[in-house]
Amino acid sequence: MRFIRLLVRLSVWLTALFACLILLDSNNQFILFLSNVRWLILLPGLILVSFLWSTRPVSRWTILFALILSGFPWPLVFPPDYCIAKDKSPESTLKIMTMNLAGSADVPGRDLRALAEKEKVEILALQEVTPGFWRTEGKRLRKTLPFYVYQESEDGYWTQALLSRRPVVSYQIRDPGPGFSPFDARIALDVTVQNNRGPYSVLVMHLTVPFYRGDCRGVACLLWRYDQTDRDLQLQEVQHWLDQKEGPAFVLGDLNLSDQNPIYPKFSMGMVDAGRCSINWPKTWPADGMFPFSIARIDYALAKESDSERIMARSRTIQIPGTDHRALIAEFVITAASRPGHNTPAR
Repeated sequence: MRFIRLLVRLSVWLTALFACLILLDSNNQFILFLSNVRWLILLPGLILVSFLWSTRPVSRWTILFALILSGFPWPLVFPPDYCIAKDKSPESTLKIMTMNLAGSADVPGRDLRALAEKEKVEILALQEVTPGFWRTEGKRLRKTLPFYVYQESEDGYWTQALLSRRPVVSYQIRDPGPGFSPFDARIALDVTVQNNRGPYSVLVMHLTVPFYRGDCRGVACLLWRYDQTDRDLQLQEVQHWLDQKEGPAFVLGDLNLSDQNPIYPKFSMGMVDAGRCSINWPKTWPADGMFPFSIARIDYALAKESDSERIMARSRTIQIPGTDHRALIAEFVITAASRPGHNTPAR
């Protein structure tokens, strides 16, 4: 019994130390790695310290309770005011879907074209697209979404693709910068799509994994080889691209960025994050049965507003056979701006 009490107290102190380092904006890579799932780390500690605090309200447990409590990313709990209410059905929405295929192709029982038709998807952003997928499922998808941008890898490696119901005006193949992922895997598509309200920009990307892969595979790579430096530099480059765009712009794809990571609020500040307006479980990875449920949100549909327009959003995630990511389906409503500064930043 004494050993259990000691273990409980040690767990509380370690959790409080972790919360303190998060609040101090630590750049230690191991702390940043843990911050990606800080809910899972802080919640057990909060439960334990609550029990200790209840036995001695005026004690050091009060300080530790407050410290752990302040380490939670509380803004993620409350929906921003740009979220479309669950019971509302806007007449005109821009429906976007993004998914990481994990290199899969022609998976039995998977009909992405039927899904796109059922959901009335206008923009489909795909990551980890293989030549095999593009010749099979991709060919069927192009019957529903006839306008597309895709550059096949000369080495047969997976890359990104965009498919659209509306015409593609122009596009660029861009490199967000070096990283642990090969060039073809990390290229970004900068596409201008025509809409009833005028053209808008869509950036489809799959940013580099935040660890050195080498010959390492599995979760152990994240634990022992974690380093998000290159990924963070890529996010800065993407932000630079967005700053140069005048009209509405959308960022879609697997950013390999958890919304619990300290970098997330810095990158998403001022943008509409449809994932924060989810009507179901918003986490997207992993979705291959490694855990009972997905524990991190790393797939995004973000929107940058223009000065004259306001964007509202709603989203949900769905399971897709053959991949370890849940797909994200986002609805955006673009209207004339009524008031500035409506976004609620998350810290």
